[in-house]
Amino acid sequence: MYNIKFSEVTERLKEVLNTKSEDDLARSLEITAQAFLSFKKQNEIPSELLVRFCLLNQVSIDWLIKGEQEKTSDYVSIPIYNAKIFSEEKAKEPEHAAGFMAFKNDWLMSEFGANKAKLYLFHVKDDSMEPTLKNGDVVIVDKKNNVLDRDGLYLLRTEGAAAFIKRVQRLPGGSLHLLCDNATYKPIEAKTAQIENGDIVIVGRVVWSGKRL
Repeated sequence: MYNIKFSEVTERLKEVLNTKSEDDLARSLEITAQAFLSFKKQNEIPSELLVRFCLLNQVSIDWLIKGEQEKTSDYVSIPIYNAKIFSEEKAKEPEHAAGFMAFKNDWLMSEFGANKAKLYLFHVKDDSMEPTLKNGDVVIVDKKNNVLDRDGLYLLRTEGAAAFIKRVQRLPGGSLHLLCDNATYKPIEAKTAQIENGDIVIVGRVVWSGKRL
């Protein structure tokens, strides 16, 4: 991604954070103090760092980079990831997103509260969960809910395979059913031990697909 002049954004970052400390700025960008000093010396900063900051702090990217528009935004951009990216464990970085979708900040706050910074969008690419989820649907995944504490729809991944959505049903004795809502697909039998040892990773719970789930 293209780079933004370091000197043009740091003053606005200080305004948002109400600080003059470069250590605070480095922490807000989730980089080391050494990396911050390196960007300062080069007088440029990678734009993906600013995108991530704006997503997490509800700051307008146009305002941060150019000083244009309002500082805060009525909308929050949530990154969209595909199954392959999730399988490669890159989905925690916005620069690996396939795109972004804007949601009203007020709606996200009412539906998900302070968890909205922990939300992903996932693009459904098969018919295994029809009629609940159709091929081409975009769903919201709450990555904070990555513990199997209830039955429901979860985004899962296994080593070497693309991420997938299944309806997880807990059974006595530590067994699990990974179910497809489409009856033409057979259920998968699994064990909670496979989650505990990392063979199956819970990326997060599917919480919205045009309606609350």
